[in-house]
Parts: sequence; C-alpha cells; structure tokens
Amino acid sequence: MSLANRNGRTTWVPHSRAKVTKKYGVKDSQYSAGHHTGTDIAIQGSSGQKIIWAPSVKGKVVRRGYDPNGYGNYVVIKSENNRQWLLAHMRNPGPRVGTVLNQGDKIGNIGATGNVSGPHLHLEEGKKNSPWVYGEVKKPKLLFGSEAPTRTPNGHTLVSLDSQSNTQNK
Repeated sequence: MSLANRNGRTTWVPHSRAKVTKKYGVKDSQYSAGHHTGTDIAIQGSSGQKIIWAPSVKGKVVRRGYDPNGYGNYVVIKSENNRQWLLAHMRNPGPRVGTVLNQGDKIGNIGATGNVSGPHLHLEEGKKNSPWVYGEVKKPKLLFGSEAPTRTPNGHTLVSLDSQSNTQNK
C-alpha cells in the first residue's frame, strides 16, 4: 500500500487486502477533536506489516512518542516538501527523532498500541508549513483499484506497506 501525492491531493494505493476501517471525519464524542482526525487502514488477515518510506524526497522524523490513551506508538515525519504525516498505533516506537528517511527505509510495523480495537495504521496529514498540532489536519483523498496509480509521474509516493512482511518478520 502506498500513499502518494497526485495532483496536489493525498491518495492511498492499497495493498490487495487493505481495508479502510474508519474514515477521516467520523463524528464521535470519544475523540477530543469531536471527530476522527485520520484514516485507519488494516490489512485483512494479518498484522505487523512493514511500513516503509517510499518517496523520492527525504523525510525527517520530527516527533516520536507513546500515547497510551490514543495514538500508542507514533511518529511524525516532515518531508523535504514541507508536508507532515503522523503514523500511529505502530507495533514498535519507530525511528528516533532526527532520523532522515531515504526511499526504502523502514518506519515501523502496523500494530495495535494505544486506544485501539485491533491492528491498523492510523494516518494523518498535517497542514503544510506548520508545526504538528493535534486536530489541525487535512482530509485525505482515497483511491482504490484501477483509479490508484502505483507511482505518480512526479515520484511523490510517500508511505508504502510491504506486502511481503507479516508478524513473523523482523
């Protein structure tokens, strides 16, 4: 599964067994923002899928932490083109703050840490050129099937979930 920038929009290119389990914007009082601030994606039949950085631009880990009541293990990555991404509920804490990510570098594995009902990747896109602030996010555009490119012409693939890994790998 890959996340890409296509015509200025955020798009998902899913793994064949990927399923969006909760969309951005779902209203619910359980969220301090009053709505779901990201997109949750699970891989049917497994957990622990490897998450890799796959863009042509570098990314830098600007925040890393653990939130037992929400995100669990999470990282915030800022790309060279000033886009920010939060990836949450990872099995492991992820790369240390300051780590520069090149194409193909591992970010972590899908997990079930924090406030979750099962393993999935929670993804948020922050506002461009702003420090990460909870709840100040953009709505991602989701594309599936034949609409979804495997790579954009400008090479801006962002996050890829390795379809070959599972809970037994790494």
